[in-house]
Amino acid sequence: MCTRPFAKPSFVFTSTSFRYFAEECDSLAGFHIIAHDCGAFGALTESVVTHLNDTFPGLPLLVYSVRSPAEHGTDEDPGAPRRRALTEALALWKCGTAARVYAPLGRERPSQAWSGTCSVDDAQLFHTAAPLAVAIDTATLAWRLARHHDAGSGACELWEAMEGWTGGTARRPLVATSLAMPASPLRRPHAVHGRGGPAAGTTAAMPAAQLDSGWVSLTEGIAASPEAPTYESYAVRGLRFEDDNTRADVTSVQLAMHQWLRTAGGVRCPRALSCSTAPVPLPLSFPRIMHRAPMTTPRPANPPDVAVVSRTAATEDFGPVLKRQADRFKTMCATAPARALFSAWGLSTTDADEAGESLATLAQNYTDAYSSGDDE
Repeated sequence: MCTRPFAKPSFVFTSTSFRYFAEECDSLAGFHIIAHDCGAFGALTESVVTHLNDTFPGLPLLVYSVRSPAEHGTDEDPGAPRRRALTEALALWKCGTAARVYAPLGRERPSQAWSGTCSVDDAQLFHTAAPLAVAIDTATLAWRLARHHDAGSGACELWEAMEGWTGGTARRPLVATSLAMPASPLRRPHAVHGRGGPAAGTTAAMPAAQLDSGWVSLTEGIAASPEAPTYESYAVRGLRFEDDNTRADVTSVQLAMHQWLRTAGGVRCPRALSCSTAPVPLPLSFPRIMHRAPMTTPRPANPPDVAVVSRTAATEDFGPVLKRQADRFKTMCATAPARALFSAWGLSTTDADEAGESLATLAQNYTDAYSSGDDE
């Protein structure tokens, strides 16, 4: 168990080296934190977030809260589901509200979520973590390679993406993530002929993307296609044409995505799109989940790479989810497991009221009518 008395000295030891490398950066643009904050590393994650906010004020800070499949109660440990719910609430209160953007990742039943495209075993953490790694690597590509991409690829800085997701306010830090893996290929543009026959007035029609299916939500409680999004960021990697399996160029991908977004549901909210022709490589160490095959041994080998599309959305759909979480937290915070968990985080039972009020306020922020001008 990584409790606060041990977490703080260990981080103080590493923060000196971290600050040295940060100061050596020519243009420090922000931070990503990928953490299992709903477990033993929750207190350490909170210490890191607080330290970065104090040491580098004003820089974007994005926390990916990577969560393992749900722990279900057994005869030996019937309190596992309750402990998980309490830990998620504390992580959201201490880490989510301190970060500029907080992205919870992880499904309670990954095997069911991916049953249509992949073979994921809930009991194997490498299986359940692999799609999350692909989602993070894809979603962050827009700003990680912002200074190496062409202007037409949709690359942006981290702060630009955060401004879109949060609307310039600290009241709504959560974003939902969904992934299409593997992504459907593109239909190649066909020739459109004018009156004079094939040689006259020939133009190229826009390619069509087929992305209406195959989406999997990586955020528990939020649909793969949110009902009330306020801002969406799409990242596309390695799409191919369906007729000859050749890799599509950036222009074709952009045209196809814009066409699909118009026909799939209309322009529901502001959107950002970044594209890369490079697919996601699947090294030998990547778990063999890219086939819809039974859990047998040996499993079929993965393809060398895979085309993916990620969606990161700020959405009012978080309102009901947070309301249920806040209500459940209030009913459980007086129990013995809650007191033990508070102690592990370095908190007292008197902090429970503050945590409950903070979670209820966060839920209300998503229930209220959206306004990008709201701020604290």
